[in-house]
Amino acid sequence: MGADEAHAALEVIDALGQGARLPMLIHVQGVNFSRAARRVFPSPSDVSRIALLGSSPVDYVIALFVLRVIPLPFPIRYFTSSLAKP
Repeated sequence: MGADEAHAALEVIDALGQGARLPMLIHVQGVNFSRAARRVFPSPSDVSRIALLGSSPVDYVIALFVLRVIPLPFPIRYFTSSLAKP
């Protein structure tokens, strides 16, 4: 994913939210982000929280990068399953 795709995704988030802050689920499996794309993040005015979903060690490393290196102004967590536990 390059910067252009990241900006296009944020435009879709803006359109879907229509001014409301939405939760976001990002499925990181098999996704490669360019350095420029990693600099593009949603603003706190668009996103209320983010769940990162992955299953491989590579997915986990990508999530750790986001969680530790780039401070985000909203909650963000990594999950290995999309199934809710009671």
